[in-house]
Amino acid sequence: MLIFAACGATSRACSFTLALPVVFLLIFGSVFHHQNVAVAGGRIDEPVYYVPGIIAYGLIAATFSSLVVSVVGYREAGIYKRRRTTPLPASAIIAARGLVAAVSAVAITAVLLAIGSAAFAAHIPGRTGPVFLLDIVVGALVFGCLGFAVASLVKNPDAAQPVVLAIVLPLCFISGVFIPILELPHLADRYWKGLPCARPRGRSARRV
Repeated sequence: MLIFAACGATSRACSFTLALPVVFLLIFGSVFHHQNVAVAGGRIDEPVYYVPGIIAYGLIAATFSSLVVSVVGYREAGIYKRRRTTPLPASAIIAARGLVAAVSAVAITAVLLAIGSAAFAAHIPGRTGPVFLLDIVVGALVFGCLGFAVASLVKNPDAAQPVVLAIVLPLCFISGVFIPILELPHLADRYWKGLPCARPRGRSARRV
């Protein structure tokens, strides 16, 4: 409820942002329930492999994707201009949008971890928990900044969602979010480590 109240008019978008990663995790976990996949250091159950990957996707959706769409929509609708006439500083508006994205990212991470633990026996060892938390915090910060940057380049609200999809979907596929990294073609495998959602996601896969 806190997230939806903070989102205000965009509560439907927030609910979709929360729901889609959950649906993806349940689909991938159910389809590959009795299979395992090779990762650096051995083999793990494939549903366990997808838990950190879908968390990375959810984090991107909650920060980068939602910020681009909402900021462009509000800006082109003139909402930000009207708020300039109030005593509220622009920094407070930006901070509020970033806070909504951060809360959404934390909520998605918590929900996906709970589902992964209950349905697929995925868990984070205590000794690596702080590093996983650092991954989430840094990831949310980086993708939030990228979201504001891309929003400044998109001038039409109708183009915001296509731009987001054109960036996020190839990024997730090449980074091994939807396809196990070691099963990617050789050309993609050469470049996935340099992508922003690949490194924290790759480390987490070995920890879960």
